[in-house]
Amino acid sequence: MDAPKKKKWFPLVTSLIDTFGFTPALAFVVAFAVAGLCVLALGWVVHSAPPRKLVITSGPEGSSFRRFADTYQKILATHGIALEILESQGSTENLQRLQSANPRVDIGFVQGGLPKETKLAGLVSLGSIAYQPLWVFYRAPASISRLAELTGKRIAVGAVGSGTHALALALLSANGVTGDTAVISDLDAEGAAAGLLAG
Repeated sequence: MDAPKKKKWFPLVTSLIDTFGFTPALAFVVAFAVAGLCVLALGWVVHSAPPRKLVITSGPEGSSFRRFADTYQKILATHGIALEILESQGSTENLQRLQSANPRVDIGFVQGGLPKETKLAGLVSLGSIAYQPLWVFYRAPASISRLAELTGKRIAVGAVGSGTHALALALLSANGVTGDTAVISDLDAEGAAAGLLAG
């Protein structure tokens, strides 16, 4: 009499009834709980899988940050991962993007040596990828050995939003050179080089 009834249950329910002696109602509850756990486990596996698309905030066209991003784009493409590159003015703008929900970025390049007041909450460094020296080019008949000697000069400190801009202002300020004692310009490297060569 029982055999025909057992065939009506789902295989898992029937197994629970036969193996543990559960009532049909309890077997259904346990089967439902097991199925729910399986769905949750599957969802966790899918959600924790590496993404197939990433967004990186790099730097301006021609910068080392942009060249690094282009290289990573090619490497990741060989593994089936699409890397979208967003140009930026540099480290400061990259930090702002990393901490903002709009535009949504996953990774970005940031120059070391930024001022102490730079906000880094919620960010994790994956490591250093290259050294970037800070070069100081100038036109003067005499040698300059200290940044303080740039007082009264016209100084290009890099584009606003770049790490060079933030670092240059911090270094100049620490040496007493500010907008009150010198003419500070936000020209980028290309514009500054052209201006320097043009005198």
